[in-house]
Amino acid sequence: MAIYAFIYSLTAILSIIGGGRIFSIQRNVSGFFFLLFTIAASIWLLIYYLFFANILGEDLLLLLSRIAFALSIIGEYSLILYIWNFHKGNTAQARRNSVYILCIFVILSIFYIFTGGIVNSLVFDAEANTFREIYGPLVLIHSILTIGFIPLLITASTIRIREQNSLNKVRLKMIALSVGVLMGTLIFLQFILPMFDIWIFEKEVSLLFVLFVASIVYITKRYYFSGIGFGIGKIIIYGCVFLLTVLILNIARFIFGQGTGLSLGYWIDKDIYSFIEVFISIASFLILERFFSRIFLSVTSRATELKMRINSLSEDMSGITRENELSQFLSNRVKQIFKTSLFEIRKSDGTYSELENFFNTYPKEKAFINDMVFIEENGKKFNKSVMNMELNRDQFIALPISGMWNGLPNCYGVILLGQKSFGDFYDTEEISALIGLSFSVGRQLKYIDMYDKIRDLSENLDKKVDEKTIEYNDLLNRQKEFISVISHEIKAPIANAIFQADSIIYDLEDASFPIETLKQELSLLNKELIKTGELTTKLFSVQYFDTRSVALFRERIQLSQLLRTEYEVYSRMYEQVHFINLIDEDMGFVKIDKIQFQQVITNLLQNAVKFLDKKDSIILIEAYKKKGVLSVTIEDNGRGFQGMNVESLFDRYTTGSGELLGLGMGLYLCKKIIDMHGGTITASTGEKLGGAKFSIKIPLN
Repeated sequence: MAIYAFIYSLTAILSIIGGGRIFSIQRNVSGFFFLLFTIAASIWLLIYYLFFANILGEDLLLLLSRIAFALSIIGEYSLILYIWNFHKGNTAQARRNSVYILCIFVILSIFYIFTGGIVNSLVFDAEANTFREIYGPLVLIHSILTIGFIPLLITASTIRIREQNSLNKVRLKMIALSVGVLMGTLIFLQFILPMFDIWIFEKEVSLLFVLFVASIVYITKRYYFSGIGFGIGKIIIYGCVFLLTVLILNIARFIFGQGTGLSLGYWIDKDIYSFIEVFISIASFLILERFFSRIFLSVTSRATELKMRINSLSEDMSGITRENELSQFLSNRVKQIFKTSLFEIRKSDGTYSELENFFNTYPKEKAFINDMVFIEENGKKFNKSVMNMELNRDQFIALPISGMWNGLPNCYGVILLGQKSFGDFYDTEEISALIGLSFSVGRQLKYIDMYDKIRDLSENLDKKVDEKTIEYNDLLNRQKEFISVISHEIKAPIANAIFQADSIIYDLEDASFPIETLKQELSLLNKELIKTGELTTKLFSVQYFDTRSVALFRERIQLSQLLRTEYEVYSRMYEQVHFINLIDEDMGFVKIDKIQFQQVITNLLQNAVKFLDKKDSIILIEAYKKKGVLSVTIEDNGRGFQGMNVESLFDRYTTGSGELLGLGMGLYLCKKIIDMHGGTITASTGEKLGGAKFSIKIPLN
């Protein structure tokens, strides 16, 4: 008996826990009545155990029997009230009505317990070794209340199902079906079988309550189910398979000589079963259940059909290479398959939407249902206001388009579908098929992205080749021009140097040749050699900067002093040019590469002097430091950049034309050095003098 005490106690505890779970989920009048049902049913079970355990006296058993009859009515009608108040809210009127109903339950319980109208007395059944109830004159009232439960359940369920939205409508249908199965089974066991003197309820089906409560919790947490027809068919098959399993077990019992004749109550009559009996029972039940489900239930064939249609859809879309064509193709086919009016592929634009964030944060969520119940129950997982802006009322269900991104699973788009025709809800098989479709769409979108990149490369390859060819030819022409210019520039001073050297040799042979004239010729020779050296230095500097990683040697220098020195040198060298000094003497120390920066200033001053063509030539040198930036400007009043492309002025081998012809290396080197300092150098027409203007800006931080 200890094992039965444990089973009944465990059943009662699990049932009450399930009722508490429903109440914590709903927190309204509906949840309260379901909790009341589980409490009444659990006490009812424990009373039946005590009643048949033969451990209590007759008077106490009579009291327990009356309490059990009262609890049966309270439990049954609590289920009807649970359905009637399903998602009605927790209004003051609903709470007042609940108080009135509880008062009725209390009055009914007093009538059941303290009068003999329902259970009058007990009689001991020596053959069964237990007590049996002797019903009172008003037992018909109990029977009417019990039998009347079924039409009231049907009426309440029908009315409330019509008032629900799509998701709760499906849930309430499943709950009503579960309640109907439970009460139908109890009526069969409590009233039908006892007519044939079969008493099996108290021992074999106590776990029926636990299974029922677990199914209600499951239904309350689920958002899509198999069809109602499938559920009813499954129940019928379970009943038939149970009877066939009992038959097979009795046949096995007869064959192996364990008894004669067949007994429908074989499982019920025994308390202990052998290993072979348990094995035969489980194996027979599973095999028969699968066999009959495959034959009589359409869900298997329907799931197979959906899977085949989705596979066919995946194969047909594999050749599509454009997103708009894929969306149009799937829209037409999916609408036909799932009987919906809307299908849309929404691909991520690089920034995650609230819907994509939902799927990324909760990867176990396979679908988002744009239903009030789903949104309220999952509201903590997303921003409701943002989600309402992203989805309109026509977009009923969303599925993630998932895949690998940067080595991690990621949602990079969603599939949106509208509601099905006639308000039908998506069932489990359809959701599974749509999840498979979302994976196929994800693969196809990746293929389309890759195909677009290949197509873009293919379409633009000729254009890019032409651009590179033009660029290469332009570089070759500039190199040819550079070679022509440099050959002229170097050959001229070398030829002059040779001429001066020959002249000096010739003059030295004449002893009477004046020393002053000889000094002048040597000075000219020296200038030509210096010019040649400068050209050579520039050539090597360009080569050095282009082929090596040059590091700056930064040091703290008095910049105003360096610039003033350059100003004084060039003022003495070119007395015909008027130099304007706008150098700020309070710039203090700056940290730069002195040698390289001095080369930049020298190149810019040489260019300014070289291209001056006016009698009143002016060169302006301005330098100051402001907000951590060093600014140096060299401006002249020459012809400026006439006939030159200013944008390519700092490119290598940009030589100018006509009288402005040069090597195209000086400004290139200047830009290289300033870039290494993290600064900029620009060329423009001067506002003050109207000629060429070069501006240098270097951040000193």
